[in-house]
Amino acid sequence: MSERRRAGVLALVLALTSVAFSSQEPADEFDEAAAAERDNVSTISGKELDLTIGQEFGARHASTMERCTKGVPESELTSFAMLIRLDAKGYVSKTLVRPMTKVAVCLRDAVAHDRHTAPPRDSYWVRIDMTIAQ
Repeated sequence: MSERRRAGVLALVLALTSVAFSSQEPADEFDEAAAAERDNVSTISGKELDLTIGQEFGARHASTMERCTKGVPESELTSFAMLIRLDAKGYVSKTLVRPMTKVAVCLRDAVAHDRHTAPPRDSYWVRIDMTIAQ
């Protein structure tokens, strides 16, 4: 293989590797989940459930946020959005965050086994916006 062709193959492999190990959730998955969550809160019952889950989440994870932000440089403390998919019994089945920061990943991992008020159906998305004031 020529040196020029070898360099081209190496560049392609590096490009594919950087995509595969990106530090962000796939844009389409996050965006689709966000659209589903917007549909959920477009109803009165959806808004009520959103408020209830937000209160549950806040009560449960205030100390988690303290732990997740401890020792993190101030320059890395940025606000983020978390989308949580609940199954029909209220258990977390998937969590997406944007942007994917150290704090966001820490909180995402901490909520993986949570249970909330049961939603009206399976695969129900809720959104938690985490605002970190500096």
